[in-house]
Amino acid sequence: MARLMRIHIVSLGIAFLIATPFQLLAAGVVTDTMTQLADAGSSTSPAQWWLDHDTSTPVTDIFTIGGYDRYYNYLSIDANNSFTASNGLFLGPERSSSNLLDIQAGGSVTVNGDFTVGDGTIMYYSTDNRINISGEDATLSVSGNLDMSDGYNATRNALTLTDGGKAVVGGDFSLYYHWAYGNTWLELGGGSLFLFGDKTADFVEGNGILSSIKVWDDASSSFEQVSYYDSTTLYSTPYLDWLAVDYIQDSSQAAALGYSDDYIGFTVLHDVNPVPEPASLLLFGTGLMGLLGSRLRKKR
Repeated sequence: MARLMRIHIVSLGIAFLIATPFQLLAAGVVTDTMTQLADAGSSTSPAQWWLDHDTSTPVTDIFTIGGYDRYYNYLSIDANNSFTASNGLFLGPERSSSNLLDIQAGGSVTVNGDFTVGDGTIMYYSTDNRINISGEDATLSVSGNLDMSDGYNATRNALTLTDGGKAVVGGDFSLYYHWAYGNTWLELGGGSLFLFGDKTADFVEGNGILSSIKVWDDASSSFEQVSYYDSTTLYSTPYLDWLAVDYIQDSSQAAALGYSDDYIGFTVLHDVNPVPEPASLLLFGTGLMGLLGSRLRKKR
């Protein structure tokens, strides 16, 4: 009987392990004492990290997502929790790629200090690391610099702001752009990037940083560049008109853009889908009437 009981207990233990999702074994909960998420996930089974309470990292260490030769570490912040990097944040160290900070609707991340994305070298790339901020009140706040261009060959990293997501940067914002070596991206699809001070002159037509900015196009269901390099020449595309750059000087301007007074003194980058011109609407209406007329004649 005792032997049968032991066999039964072992069988239950094995069944529990089989039933437990792989991510629970590969990663786990981020605690207040952790300084790095550096598991080894894959494209089909990333190492999933999450919070079970409002979490703050130790003040003494920079918090790092990813690790040397580590891939697919995903930290997701949902509406129930907030995450504070007390002494800076690093996403995608040398020779790592495809790491993700995902801030969902209602979730918030605060970085006291600088936030660096990608650390490539001439020998070891750091690519495809992403910050994804999506949904109402999904917010990233960085008191220092947000650097998307740290290191040689730190390419194809991206900050993506969609469906009301916001990123607020108190220091400098850097994007990497080069016609040959690839870019890091700012992708806007109904989200907003706030940069402290009047930065409107940085985003005028002809400036190289525009080649690293994309806006969402419903027609193609993809992010499209507002400008691009061909060899050493910068060319603008029609999508440049979809990029809005506004400096918020007072309450009335903030209200007109749909933002609170918290953003007075910031330059905001957001995307605007174009509205058809009256002439285009007239042509559309004329074409529609023609189709209706044709169908009526066929019925007769």
